[in-house]
Amino acid sequence: MHLVKHAEDFQKYLQYMMGQTQAEACVTDKTIQQYFKQNTRTEPEHSGTTALDVITFLQRPAERIQTYQALLKELIKNKAKCGKSCCLLEDAFSMVSCLPWRSDNLHQVSLIENYPAPLTALGEPVRQGPFTVWEESPEIKTSSRGHQRQVFLFKDCVLLCKLKRDPGMNSDTYAFKNKMKLNDVEVKEMVGGDEKSWELWHEHRGSVRRYTLQGHSTLLKLSWLKDLRELQQRSSLTTSSPPEFKVLLADCTTKIGQTIKLACKVTGTPKPVVSWFKDGLVLEDGPHHIITADRTGTRCLILDGVTPKDSGQYVCYASSPVGHASTLAKMVVDAPPRFITRLQSACLMEGEEVQFTCSTHSTPLPRVRWFKDARELTDQRKYNIESDARSGILTLTIMNPGETDLGRYECELWNQLGSAKSKAELCATFTQVIDSEPDQPQVLLTNGRRVPPNQGSTSQSLHHVSLIMFPVSWTQCMWMGPPLSSPTHAQLTLHSYPYKMVMCWALGAPYAPPPHVSMSSCSWTDLQTIGCPSSLEVRRVLVIMLM
Repeated sequence: MHLVKHAEDFQKYLQYMMGQTQAEACVTDKTIQQYFKQNTRTEPEHSGTTALDVITFLQRPAERIQTYQALLKELIKNKAKCGKSCCLLEDAFSMVSCLPWRSDNLHQVSLIENYPAPLTALGEPVRQGPFTVWEESPEIKTSSRGHQRQVFLFKDCVLLCKLKRDPGMNSDTYAFKNKMKLNDVEVKEMVGGDEKSWELWHEHRGSVRRYTLQGHSTLLKLSWLKDLRELQQRSSLTTSSPPEFKVLLADCTTKIGQTIKLACKVTGTPKPVVSWFKDGLVLEDGPHHIITADRTGTRCLILDGVTPKDSGQYVCYASSPVGHASTLAKMVVDAPPRFITRLQSACLMEGEEVQFTCSTHSTPLPRVRWFKDARELTDQRKYNIESDARSGILTLTIMNPGETDLGRYECELWNQLGSAKSKAELCATFTQVIDSEPDQPQVLLTNGRRVPPNQGSTSQSLHHVSLIMFPVSWTQCMWMGPPLSSPTHAQLTLHSYPYKMVMCWALGAPYAPPPHVSMSSCSWTDLQTIGCPSSLEVRRVLVIMLM
């Protein structure tokens, strides 16, 4: 991941390797060698070490690249054996392994002489190499032997150069001979049945020249023709073209901890600006989301160590002054189902339907089943069950509820990796069941203490004590009064009710109100206020009304 993220920094290796040959040639000069020999000395604190000669020192960066290649190749092989994704390692290997031949291409370009413009204007060559070339035009007769030419392929032109050998120089140079714009060139793939040769027909200033190129293998010919065709297609585009995705994003399903690469390819003139989104939110380049792009227009979003939260819809959006385009894909991270919001207990109100609601973030939506007192609910005339796959909201509506509907309700989520349950109570009086951890027994709050459900839900237990458990909201205080003043200091105003006791829950732990609001029965005739220390947050308030 570190190598891919710092791809631009590896361009320094490219510049170094371009000048390495020239530097080594200078060092081999006897005068320079004598200079280094006379001025090389070892500091006293390093007297036990041997100073490296200059040639060895110059070779260190190139050797480091070779070490990176060997290590990455071994990592890819070992990770593939374990059945894990190697996309990130493969990208790093591709980036590192191409540095030597890219530097060689640029070095060969630097050897061109007599070019009528700065060589930097040509850019980086796509490929280059030696060929035997036959040239024919109305003024030139074809030679039977052909000529040795160094051919350079750039993004918008082809250069033909003649090799110049100078006995007094340590390296060869190239004399510029001809330049052909790709838009003016027609490619002929077959030449008289020779599988190693192909032709370039160049139309220039009203005349046509035919160049026959012969390489050393059929594979070399095919690779050159492939790059030529692609570059011609790009150069034939109009000066302005809207963004267009040539390769679309693809849906994928993966497991927790895997590395996933979402890739697409976009073209357009001018070069479009690309943004990535997940479920409508923009993604920034970072440790978990690595965003890459290459010269061909391929755009990648790499997610390292995916979690269930990474499931969702991903969009790659490309825009330019002349238009915009997008492609999307859905990614699913297989994981056990889980609840985002859990069921809340409800009270039976005469003439009103009862609705239980919870939500899940699992994608795809797991199998959902509803139960009452451990029996699955299947009567569609009595129960309306809805499951929204997009939002993850699950709803159970009880039509025409009565006393026979009182009891414990449970929502169960299930997929091949596990299950989750959420439980709540439908009570005749104000009784709240706290939904505990998944698959743990629920507890019922009665008379200010916890008791098993089969004890606390009896009519005898509820005859003398009724309970009201309301969640405290920072924006709404239900029937109990105005909104709380702040999330760190809670003041709750309760309307006057005779005979009631109060208990606050701060951050999940019981918090007793100040002494003047005791846990014994009392009769309040005015509005009362409960204060909480500023270090706590009141999350729930329990009001016990003695009947």
